[in-house]
Amino acid sequence: MPATSTVTTPPPAPDGALTLPLPAFLGGARPVPLRALLVGVLLAAIVVVGAIARFETAGDRAGAASADQRAYVRLAGDLRAYG
Repeated sequence: MPATSTVTTPPPAPDGALTLPLPAFLGGARPVPLRALLVGVLLAAIVVVGAIARFETAGDRAGAASADQRAYVRLAGDLRAYG
């Protein structure tokens, strides 16, 4: 008995939907509403911009040292110099 394979075509996408090809194990092509696609792209853009801003500020110095930090550095220097 020869092996046969059947290929099914997905139903047509409803109005305002975009059909994206998916692997067969995910069910083939499924309609994706255009609004969901736009929301996903906007969300990805916001995340990328936020990551770029975060990495940019991570390289900057924190600013002037506080009084506690200056006192600690002075104490550490005195302990090193005088024991």
